[in-house]
Amino acid sequence: MTAPWNAVKENPAETFAVEMPVYLAAEALRISGILLQPYMPSKAAELLNMLGVDESRRTFEFTQLGKDVEYGVSKVDLGRGHKGALFPPLMSEG
Repeated sequence: MTAPWNAVKENPAETFAVEMPVYLAAEALRISGILLQPYMPSKAAELLNMLGVDESRRTFEFTQLGKDVEYGVSKVDLGRGHKGALFPPLMSEG
């Protein structure tokens, strides 16, 4: 199990221990967003906009690790808390 926050505390100069898990998580979200487009078009588009994936790079050919290196600046305001959440919490009755 990777805990990058612990690696930085132990050795602040070791940025690879933080950068690699964050990069892989972003890539997993990017690839998942592309693959989910036929099933959840609006949520997949919202996710890809949050990640800053260009519309021309949302095709199956870009579903390989490291295939798109141009994304990373969000196209939408991410906000704080629940504002801008991809799946905001449901209000409960009570």
